[in-house]
Amino acid sequence: MDIWNGAIEKISGIKGLYDFIRIVDPFEKRVICGDLEHQREEVRCYEFWDKGEICSNCTAARAIIEGDNAVKLEMSNGRLYFITSSPLNLKGKNYVVELIRDITHSKEFKTENCYLKVGSLTKRLNDSIIMDKLTGIYNRSYIKERLPVDIYFNHINNIPISLAACKVTNYEDIICKYGNAAGDLVLKETSKIITDNLKSEMNWSGTLRKGIFLIVLNTVTKELAEEICSKIRFQINNYGINYEDNLIQITSDYKLIPIQEEIVQKDIRAVFYIADKAY
Repeated sequence: MDIWNGAIEKISGIKGLYDFIRIVDPFEKRVICGDLEHQREEVRCYEFWDKGEICSNCTAARAIIEGDNAVKLEMSNGRLYFITSSPLNLKGKNYVVELIRDITHSKEFKTENCYLKVGSLTKRLNDSIIMDKLTGIYNRSYIKERLPVDIYFNHINNIPISLAACKVTNYEDIICKYGNAAGDLVLKETSKIITDNLKSEMNWSGTLRKGIFLIVLNTVTKELAEEICSKIRFQINNYGINYEDNLIQITSDYKLIPIQEEIVQKDIRAVFYIADKAY
């Protein structure tokens, strides 16, 4: 396998430093080659973690998008792993080399209670990377990681996907009149309304910028997306917030983001920047 031979040449020097080394296609979520000597069959990268779905804290996608190393901790079958994902270009295509080290028996982790605490801490640390602290929905970094993957999978399986940008149109006015704390409250309540209307677990939302949200509707047609977003806008615009004896009325709007075939074929990551410039 050409890719395999190229990968071995590039990473053989660090072979003895890690428990597992594998090459991953970050968008198809396929292990191209793994563990250098043993695993050459193509499997989904997240299967190693006994997950039935894509990792929400995917460091492979983050490494490609940021062009730099990305790290995380993962727990699997009671063992703790430290993962480093690094961009790797082979024959003009972008891959990621994942360097996985089992740190279960490191001196810092001795007792069963410690394992439980580490598992909880791992989740909190990983969540802090992908979640917006104010609203509790996904942050801008996560959108950049996840959006190309969703578009890719829907595209190759001929399944519809709809994107929309939702903006709190009077956000700046609210801050000017009532202050930043009131603005934060508006964003929290707006994100909750959006989330409450995303019935399927396949749908998700994130914060693009202050006052601007991205809504991702998997398996949803453009017509149904219009209905969902129109309902969200109606609920936001008819929602009042009591703040320091003042009733704050929120106004909002939305735009559906077109996903053009030629853009998906040329650079699937460009869809994020199109969405980012919707407002």
